[in-house]
Amino acid sequence: FINNVYEFLPSFRKYSTRSILIKPFKLFLSCVLGCASWQDSGDPPINQVWHVVDLSGKPIPRLPNGRVPALLFDGQTVRVSGFPGCNRLSGGYLLTGGSLEFLGVATTRMACSEAGATVEMLFMQQLEAVARWRRRGHELQLLNAKGRVLMRLEEADAADR
Repeated sequence: FINNVYEFLPSFRKYSTRSILIKPFKLFLSCVLGCASWQDSGDPPINQVWHVVDLSGKPIPRLPNGRVPALLFDGQTVRVSGFPGCNRLSGGYLLTGGSLEFLGVATTRMACSEAGATVEMLFMQQLEAVARWRRRGHELQLLNAKGRVLMRLEEADAADR
């Protein structure tokens, strides 16, 4: 029988008893809070087209080509696609409870208007900072880790009304 855990696991010595107990508690607490935020977030925003209404509180006008920046979260493939203002966007996403992370997002590289390029640059910057989501009716909000709204979107059908 092992009399001293440090003899069996020499690397175990570097961890304090406090960190061994607190880290699992933090993990448990984050799961509980994540599950609670899921209920507050509403239905997941999958399998729908979402039109961007504003970025950082600034309204998005229709672009010269008449299009509106948009996102589509595909629930089957767990991929995101869309139009950030000029090019096509695609990548993966991880939606767990109220948290949201975009993975390997890439865009095509077409020439575009100055207005489209400006909107796309801000869109992509905001997308990189997204950590959470919240849905209220036909509105989807993408938030950073501190809870600040980065992007506000509406369901495509609702945005066209």
